[in-house]
Amino acid sequence: MSDLTRALLGTRSRLFTVMGLVVMLILVVPIVLLVLGLVVPAAICVLVGLLGLAAVVMALLPGRRRWR
Repeated sequence: MSDLTRALLGTRSRLFTVMGLVVMLILVVPIVLLVLGLVVPAAICVLVGLLGLAAVVMALLPGRRRWR
């Protein structure tokens, strides 16, 4: 696991913060952008959010080396 992942997901509160930001990127922000008629930025925002979610899931998969 990279040092950046360890720093971001080191505590439970940080994990919930990261997950909250990912949910905002996947759900809330794209809806607002779509209401404003900005389709391409909404699609980009969803893709970035999904990449963030994938990064969090990969960091938390069992079998990965755990940090101290």
